[in-house]
Amino acid sequence: MEVTGGNERLRDLLKEAGLTHDATARAVNRVAAENGALLRSNKSSITHWLGGTRPQPDTIVFLAEAIARRVGRRIQPADLGYGDIGQYDLTELPADPISALARLGRADMDRREVLTSAAYSLGALLLPIEQLREHSERTDAAITGRSIGQAEVDVVKQVIATFDFADERLGGGFGRRALVEYLTTDIAAYCQANGPQVTREAMYSAAMQLAYLAGWKSHDLMQEGLAQRYYLFAFDLAMMSDDKRQAAYVMRILAHQAFDLGHYANCLDLAETSTRLIRGQADPHTEALFTMTLARAHAMRGEKRQALETINEAEKIHERSSPGDTRPTWVKLRHNYGQF
Repeated sequence: MEVTGGNERLRDLLKEAGLTHDATARAVNRVAAENGALLRSNKSSITHWLGGTRPQPDTIVFLAEAIARRVGRRIQPADLGYGDIGQYDLTELPADPISALARLGRADMDRREVLTSAAYSLGALLLPIEQLREHSERTDAAITGRSIGQAEVDVVKQVIATFDFADERLGGGFGRRALVEYLTTDIAAYCQANGPQVTREAMYSAAMQLAYLAGWKSHDLMQEGLAQRYYLFAFDLAMMSDDKRQAAYVMRILAHQAFDLGHYANCLDLAETSTRLIRGQADPHTEALFTMTLARAHAMRGEKRQALETINEAEKIHERSSPGDTRPTWVKLRHNYGQF
């Protein structure tokens, strides 16, 4: 590595964060592990970085996220003195989510780009709550001159069923590249096409399910930062479909992902909001599924009484379900957290 002089920006941030060299190394290694990377940073690594040695691009992004979690605000590679990192930032949901999803998909396909710069971000976890609003102005901005009809929507639904079935039979990584390419090309074009409002919303809904599956496949490959980005785009598409039940579903998935990564303190708001949005808006089975997520949030936070009460509530809700209930298509995807 080239040494270019001491890194005072990094030194100042570590001082602000109250991180020792050893604690910094452990924090960076943990962020790396969340994203499927095995990093063996140690005290000597931090000393070298402070002295001016430049880490690998992926390590820089992991370092920025590790410090951000301690100081409670976003930290960019530029804040550390590294301004030329190609990073897929999660500071806010994009103004044009379709184009942004296509860019992410192209980067995902092109392994020469720094995909692991899409590190899992605690700061982005609550973006859906902050932006739980109508997205009509963003939807209108994405429309092009092309037109779509119900036939295109039906084809996409068949593709969803095919990928979902393959995921179940052959494993989460199977077909991931094909799915991402389909999202990047056909789906991006369909979502930017003109057509009746009901048709466009149906296409956004179908695209949401594909973005969710792309996230799940990335999760299966331990690429949690990439999975989080696909989930957030799924949330955006759900909002564009004008179905807050779908948006609630993605918030529930984001909560479970955070559970799995050990970020228990950050999940309750997501679980509570998603449960509130689904209450009375779906069949009992689906509502019980969301309520169990809320129970898990309480349990992970050590709130035993609230967890038991919420489990009891979920069981009572589920008792009202019957085989004839109509369940949303998106909740029937085979790979789903916490199925009854």
